Amino acid sequence: MKKIIFLFIVFFSNIIFSQIKVDTAGDFWDKEVNSALNIIKSTNIDTYDWVVDNVYRISIWNQSYNSFEIVDGKAIILLSSSNFGRGSVNNIASTIVHETYHINHRFEKNNVCEEELQAYLFELNFLFKIKDVENWLVEFVYDQASKYRVKIEKGECGK
Repeated sequence: MKKIIFLFIVFFSNIIFSQIKVDTAGDFWDKEVNSALNIIKSTNIDTYDWVVDNVYRISIWNQSYNSFEIVDGKAIILLSSSNFGRGSVNNIASTIVHETYHINHRFEKNNVCEEELQAYLFELNFLFKIKDVENWLVEFVYDQASKYRVKIEKGECGK
């Protein structure tokens, strides 16, 4: 009986503590973020677990770019409000994966362009796994990766 209770507590606490907090914002944007997390989960459970392990909260801000910050040792993804209204939850999902890549590699002393290239390649790999992914989204991420590859080849990036 003690083993069953122990397993129940472990399982139950994992459910409680493995949830990413999503801030309420915009016209139900938080619901789009939760849908994006469900896409990640249904597309690749390992990627989803990796996101959950690295991200504490997802928030939306009015900057034109996506980013992350670490507050009290907890990673917060900051999604640009410009991601919303495009009708693509896959875009939000791949952006979460991209930013999680940066969070996961934040302690490495990578060249900015090299890290962006790797993040876009990681994101592209994720996109290829999504059923019915939008062509424009794959093309955009591919173009971004290509842009950083060219910058690296031309030596246009510093540390």
